[in-house]
Formats: sequence, C-alpha cells, structure tokens
Amino acid sequence: MCQSVQPQCEPAGLGAQSGWSSADLRNGPAGLSLQPVTVEDVQRVHYQVELCLLHLYTKAQTAFALQQLGTPPAFVCIVWDKLEEQNAEFFKLYNSKLALQATD
Repeated sequence: MCQSVQPQCEPAGLGAQSGWSSADLRNGPAGLSLQPVTVEDVQRVHYQVELCLLHLYTKAQTAFALQQLGTPPAFVCIVWDKLEEQNAEFFKLYNSKLALQATD
C-alpha cells in the first residue's frame, strides 16, 4: 500500500525541531490534497505508528491498520517516512529484525 504512495515531503517546519512542514501534512501523492491536518493529528498518528512498531508491523501493514481507524494511508506513510528519516539507525535495525522474522 505505502510502496505505491510517494508523498512529496519537504524537511522544514512545524517547529524548528520537528522537521515537519505544513506542506508535508496537506499534500498527498501527486499533489492530491488531504484534509487539513493539525499538530494533534500528527501526534496521534505518530503514537499509533509507534504502537504498530511494537507489534513489528511493516509500513504497509501499519498503513492498512490505521486506515481501518480512519487515517488516510498517504498520511500514515508521510508520518512513517519522517520517523524513518529522523531515526535512521532505529529503522535500519527494525528492518533487519523484520527481514529475520520473515525468514523464520
């Protein structure tokens, strides 16, 4: 699901430390506009993504699960991509663990 979604994200900000821009949150794939997004929306999806990480969900599984809760998959992918960008070492290890799990 996320693999086919290519959100155009700019690293700039909703706060100097966040790395988020309002364009990141409003623009979906191919420039399609999503619903207006608040900082609380970002925090909620961030928390939900972290819960999915605890259950070793892939990006696509996370997007599907959160879609069931009413979150557009493109928004989930944007949040995931930003988390991955800001936590590269964690995701390197996480993806390795998923790959090992897939071989078991």
